[in-house]
Amino acid sequence: VYYKENIVASLYAQADWFTPAEIEAPAIEGVYFYDRLTGKNIVLDAIPAAIFSEVKRDIDLVVRVAHIGGVDPEASHSTVDLR
Repeated sequence: VYYKENIVASLYAQADWFTPAEIEAPAIEGVYFYDRLTGKNIVLDAIPAAIFSEVKRDIDLVVRVAHIGGVDPEASHSTVDLR
């Protein structure tokens, strides 16, 4: 939540916990921006670059820390090259 700019960023993930689908890993479905006062969607062009960058950094952190499986994505050559 960015109170000064009245922007809320929300991340939605598909996670079917405690169902037969739980064998599959959760997947990020989308990131959405809302006006904090009205609750209406904000288009990406209206998001300040610094806020967009911070939200993307937070999402990257979630993906890096919440990985699944036995391979650490930080250690893979392709991940290091990508970053």
